[in-house]
Amino acid sequence: MQTNNDISTTNGCIWEHWNFQFEELLKKIFKKRNENKMKILVTGSSGFLGYAIRTYLTNIGYETYGSTRSQPPVDEREFRFDIVKDSCEKSFKKIVFDVIIHTIGLVEDNARFRDLKQTNVDGTKKILGYAKQTNCTHFIHLSSVSVYGIKALGQNRIENSVKIRPHSLISKYGRSKAQAELAVLKSEVPFTILRLPLIIGKGDRMVSSQLLELLTNGQLYYSGTGENLVSIMPVDNLCSLISLLIEKKASNRSFHCPSYHIPLNSFVNKYSSLTNLPFQIKKSPIWLFGGKANNIQKILLAYSWKGAHFQDSLIREFLPKYIDAISWEESIKEAVDRLYSTSKIIL
Repeated sequence: MQTNNDISTTNGCIWEHWNFQFEELLKKIFKKRNENKMKILVTGSSGFLGYAIRTYLTNIGYETYGSTRSQPPVDEREFRFDIVKDSCEKSFKKIVFDVIIHTIGLVEDNARFRDLKQTNVDGTKKILGYAKQTNCTHFIHLSSVSVYGIKALGQNRIENSVKIRPHSLISKYGRSKAQAELAVLKSEVPFTILRLPLIIGKGDRMVSSQLLELLTNGQLYYSGTGENLVSIMPVDNLCSLISLLIEKKASNRSFHCPSYHIPLNSFVNKYSSLTNLPFQIKKSPIWLFGGKANNIQKILLAYSWKGAHFQDSLIREFLPKYIDAISWEESIKEAVDRLYSTSKIIL
């Protein structure tokens, strides 16, 4: 016959067992939470890419920090930082970051190469120096397909089949980004390099804004048919990709980004149909080849000729969990809606 003492002892054992299981569960929860609390610095967090990336990573639980040059810091973890003038140690308060995502870049191809080099090459070296000094375990460098120079044009470009061109005369911006990649390779800091195609989406202040201005002003100039494929990537998809890279750790490899590959005409026509602006292609005037064209005019001239299609099979194999978060059509609509709502364009 079971006594009260026996029942009490049995209940005590059961309680100890479940208490142990509960404690183990809590340990797992806090371990996972602490993994997400690794410190991540997103340079250029007031810009289009940096803002989107930092916001996304913060929302999924990471402890993120940012840097801004001209905009006021949005919180206590965003620091004033001029990549040309300021010291990393002073600006970042000697914080040790587990991951640094480097998005700062001067993208205006008509700028002086000296200015492009100061920001894109010397600035990258400065951030790499801080990463090495503080034993950062993963430096994610946002580069560009323009590192290939003239070889960026064409179809089915694969990472290992095309060399970067640090001395290219075709694009000063591309030359500076190629030299920045060489700095990453020589730094001895664990890294992943992402060579970005055209990035679009909410907050896009270059591709979408300039393209709509060209459509509005009837300055849609081509040098070819526009029927070849171009690679584009929504910024939301880039954010999702980077979160997977953080989980995967440093690869010490360079990748094209997972993209949508569509004819240039389909890309431009989407902006036209959303805004009811006429899609009227014009033959390029000679003066556009003299360096007076803006970034998007130059891209249209080049891409309408041979396209710019980059295979993304390597990174899709490296990150099998990657899934496109948003379609390219939705991303363009978000970009256009934001431009209208913030009065960045007047149509």
